[in-house]
Amino acid sequence: MDDASGGGVLTEWIVVAAVEDAHGVFEVNHVVWAPRADPGTREEGEEVVVSTGDDGEVRVWTLE
Repeated sequence: MDDASGGGVLTEWIVVAAVEDAHGVFEVNHVVWAPRADPGTREEGEEVVVSTGDDGEVRVWTLE
């Protein structure tokens, strides 16, 4: 679908999970999907969510 200005495409996001206080009292700055490449991978193509926050931490999340 086109956006109101006619210059781009709108993306509809669907929330599949939420983690309250993911970085404690600190703000979350970035969230990205990434391929899982560690020995704990259960199946090919499995992905994780990586987040960073004002706490200086990088956190890796899996959806189960």
